[in-house]
Amino acid sequence: MLGRLKIAVLLIGAALTASRSLGAQRITGTCAPIDSTSARLVAAFVSIDTSHTSSDTTGRALLGMTSVIPSQILPVTDDSICTKAAVAMAAQGTQKSTSYKLYVVTLGSSYAVLDRTVVGAGYAVAWVFDRAWNYVATQQIF
Repeated sequence: MLGRLKIAVLLIGAALTASRSLGAQRITGTCAPIDSTSARLVAAFVSIDTSHTSSDTTGRALLGMTSVIPSQILPVTDDSICTKAAVAMAAQGTQKSTSYKLYVVTLGSSYAVLDRTVVGAGYAVAWVFDRAWNYVATQQIF
């Protein structure tokens, strides 16, 4: 009797493990090309970084950019980083997808991520994440 119980418990455990692994989908990301959109994204954050208005000073603090210099705002082309960005974006619930093509720029040791499928009327939204891919803030990009 005990032998059958052990087998039953093992089978149930195996079934639960299999169902969890089937339910968990792998998120992948690729970097969008360096083009006019990536240039606009870089320019938007360089503008925030170099502006001396009080609202941009406050914005830099909210975005975690207080120690960023313009030369640290660069497009990312490494798909391993873009995959991390995709996982972070998926966690934000921006869209239900397992594959993302993203514009990612470095902001010093942080990242800004733009998903061209998430846009508003006349603007796009960039999500800012810290170096550990924790959400920091969003920024409208015109």
